[in-house]
Amino acid sequence: MTTPSGPVPPDSRAASLRMLAIALGTAPLAVVAAMVFVLPTAWDDEPPVAVVLGLVALVGLAFATAELVGFAAPALTPQQSAVEDAQAASVAHFQTMMFLRFALTEMPILVGLAVSFVLDHGLWPLLVTVVVGLPVLWFEVWPGRRNATRLARSLESGGVRSWLPEALGTA
Repeated sequence: MTTPSGPVPPDSRAASLRMLAIALGTAPLAVVAAMVFVLPTAWDDEPPVAVVLGLVALVGLAFATAELVGFAAPALTPQQSAVEDAQAASVAHFQTMMFLRFALTEMPILVGLAVSFVLDHGLWPLLVTVVVGLPVLWFEVWPGRRNATRLARSLESGGVRSWLPEALGTA
């Protein structure tokens, strides 16, 4: 058996990661749809500006945290220098870090949900965090060129090529 000289073309791993990103990214919308039937929808009762600013700041903090820790991965070892091994390890790291970035960016949405129940402002706190937080969540979770390249830099810090953008079809 010969070892290929280049990267293995994208396969079902990339498609699986995209489907996972879609499922994770649409989950908050399902929560909002369910909460319409549970929480009061008095649209004339707006939340205080301090609550809105606090929730938006929480989304910003989650974004900054995801950017700082969500792309840190151990460098690939020389034992993983074969293209297939490097790609498999890289995709596994990508999926792990994708879940971490998802958890970090979904946290403000869950806090918004809790605030909607604790404070007497109906759906407003949840809607604020979903409107501001969902684009951040998608930005951090989608397995596109930016996220693949950022994680690849971290994985390749030891000198072993990761082939991650090629594995995800974003190269």
